[in-house]
Amino acid sequence: MQQTSTRSTSQSLDCDHLATRFDPAELDVERKRAESLILLGGRLNDLHWHLVSGSVALANGPIWIADGSPSAAHWIAERLDVCAATAREWIRVGRALSGLDATAAAFQRGDLTFAKVRAITRI
Repeated sequence: MQQTSTRSTSQSLDCDHLATRFDPAELDVERKRAESLILLGGRLNDLHWHLVSGSVALANGPIWIADGSPSAAHWIAERLDVCAATAREWIRVGRALSGLDATAAAFQRGDLTFAKVRAITRI
């Protein structure tokens, strides 16, 4: 269902008029900057997926035990300079995804952000 706009025609015209106040060359630079930000966000989503899946793999393996860490989260936290709570959350989310195939696939594809996946896995 489409939402109807609550703005009046005069408000819309006012906004259109404001857009003409910007220099087209400056707008091109700003649009490129905005596109770069969007690409950076996509890369961040991809890296979050790798952090989560890698954290689970590490937690399920022997390295952290062999290195004498009290937990996988502590091992990750020490080496990545994050709080142990952050590392625990990556592990928790990754383990929860093992039973949520569609969510895991969407996260891996970049269709869901870590924030959304984190919320889904808390339900």
